[in-house]
Amino acid sequence: MAELTFQAAGKPWSGLRTALWKKLAEAAGEAARAPGFPRSPEALGWALKRVIPVLGDRGIRIAQSRRRAGMWVTIEP
Repeated sequence: MAELTFQAAGKPWSGLRTALWKKLAEAAGEAARAPGFPRSPEALGWALKRVIPVLGDRGIRIAQSRRRAGMWVTIEP
């Protein structure tokens, strides 16, 4: 789902993992209540770690780093 959201935008996204989680949950609507959807920003972080290699093969780079405000995520299509 993240792949489609950011590929459609066609531009990089950077921000706190919490902001990404909220944005994806909002975009997903009712699907955010499905069993496979991350229930927290931390769960989203683990999910991103699992899909980074697959998305990398498709030309989408995801980086996570720790900052004072929290975990920072950068997605570059």
